[in-house]
Amino acid sequence: MADTPDLFNAIAAHYDRYSNLLSADGIRVWRRHAIDRLALQRGNDVLDVGCGTGTATVEMARRVAPNGRITGIDPSPEMLAVARTLLPKADANVQWLLGRAEALPFAAQSFDRVSAFFSLRNMGDWRHAVREIHRVLRPGGLAAVLDMLQPASTLGTLVLKGLDALTRHTAVEGLEPFRWLPRSVLHAPTANELRARLETEGFHLVSTHHWLGDLVTLMVARREDAGLRSVSSDDRSGTTIVWATNGSESSLQAGQWLALHGLGASTKVHVVTVCPPFDRTPAPSLVDTDIVAWKAVLNASRRLIAPYAGVPVTARLLFGTPAATILRYAREIEANLIVIGQPRRSWGAQRLTGSVYRRVWNQSPIPVLIIRDNGRPTQSAVFPLTPG
Repeated sequence: MADTPDLFNAIAAHYDRYSNLLSADGIRVWRRHAIDRLALQRGNDVLDVGCGTGTATVEMARRVAPNGRITGIDPSPEMLAVARTLLPKADANVQWLLGRAEALPFAAQSFDRVSAFFSLRNMGDWRHAVREIHRVLRPGGLAAVLDMLQPASTLGTLVLKGLDALTRHTAVEGLEPFRWLPRSVLHAPTANELRARLETEGFHLVSTHHWLGDLVTLMVARREDAGLRSVSSDDRSGTTIVWATNGSESSLQAGQWLALHGLGASTKVHVVTVCPPFDRTPAPSLVDTDIVAWKAVLNASRRLIAPYAGVPVTARLLFGTPAATILRYAREIEANLIVIGQPRRSWGAQRLTGSVYRRVWNQSPIPVLIIRDNGRPTQSAVFPLTPG
């Protein structure tokens, strides 16, 4: 199967040119703004996670020269090959490394600044990457995350639909992987979810900036020493539960709620992730890459539940329209409860993209528990869903 780096290997030579074109040159403005907010100083040690072709890395290298050190790390060899051609333009000590954000090959507290520009949503496990960024960042250091996130606003949703329509008809040879761009947003958090995860991992949010509604978001956060909240098991008796997860922060909050309040000796948990259909017939490489990403979602979710001894966990990657597929699976296994996350979105965004949790609630013959991205139920499993 194709992995995300394989997709970027295929478009490395064209990546900057077409990224600038598709964003109407906005990507240059957004990156420059993000670099400004990092408040780089001469002599800083900087890590650029998912550096790609190194455009932002070299700009940051100029700002920390002459005594600063910057490392660009990326899982795509071809993207790094392009980045290495920029070395003569760098004014500081620049190092390029092949590697993944989920396993940064550095000692704890190695860097003064860490950047992740348009790489988060392409990571196999972006939450673990955030944890790694916190680990390698020195106390008081700044991290900047700039990316396309799942929009919760009407404007952001409209822009994403427009981008999907634009890239859907890409016919230039070798550029069809750009169709992954809007698809990859399905694997990204919303801004609220990213903020919650940063705070959970021990960051203090310094600033947030949005463009194109909330489709493009920059968050700058400072490392603090607060660790990840522990999750302990509950001794309550349970039954057969379907936990529907799409990898969003609200989905994981639903899993954490389940671990805290819903597991007992007799509980059986079915973790299901649904890979939705493409609108049009895509290239096999896009399908393979998408399946790899959804499998990563499923595995990360399963790991959240698995540590609780005595609780059988079944994980299933399903294919189809999400709400209908979740309900069909729940019927097949005779589940007694469905637990699902609810990311907060505007009314317009919900109308444009649909609302899986609402459809599940309205059509389910069994109780459904909705967990918001703040980790609290919107209501109990036996009362009607309230707007929100």
